Amino acid sequence: MVEESLIEVLMREHRHIEAVAGACESLARTLDAGDPIDVYLPRRIAHFMQDYADCCHHNKEEELLFPALEAEGFPRDGCPLGVMRHEHEEARKLVARLRAGSHGAELSGLLRAVASTYADHIHKEDRVLYPLAQKALPQARQEQLRLDFLKADAAFGAERRHCLENFAGDLAVAYPSEPANEESPDARRRTIVDLARSCRRNS
Repeated sequence: MVEESLIEVLMREHRHIEAVAGACESLARTLDAGDPIDVYLPRRIAHFMQDYADCCHHNKEEELLFPALEAEGFPRDGCPLGVMRHEHEEARKLVARLRAGSHGAELSGLLRAVASTYADHIHKEDRVLYPLAQKALPQARQEQLRLDFLKADAAFGAERRHCLENFAGDLAVAYPSEPANEESPDARRRTIVDLARSCRRNS
């Protein structure tokens, strides 16, 4: 069995987070159509985002990957790390509001905000941050980080992870997101431009 690289681990986790974010958009459409949803589902989504997206995934980035990049000369509060940290905080605020409870149009708007915030953030990391990390980090450092990721996952708990990933899969089946369009040739350029704008706003 071929071992995953540290970037492959992070991107695999992204796919589970994307599944839940996509379901949030589908749930918002369901509410807009006047159809009911499970009243406990928004809080279950908030729990997934707090536990899996934040404690499991963002913890690897903020406690392991980002400091490694800082050691290679990336400024902590500059671009792109400062932007990524800022977006993590914005996502946490949205998820806290979702967990607190809301109804009707407010809930629909909040679900859409969660969906778009995570989708945009993941796109920046997949297309810009992670390729930069692969180029900047020496191979030996990448291997050490991969081992550190395994330790972090062991501390998080295999059964806990399994339950959360199953929830993401089940939710994606029940509330599938709309198929994404094929990426256009200039999508990477647009992502870099968007990230540069974010850097200016947060500088």
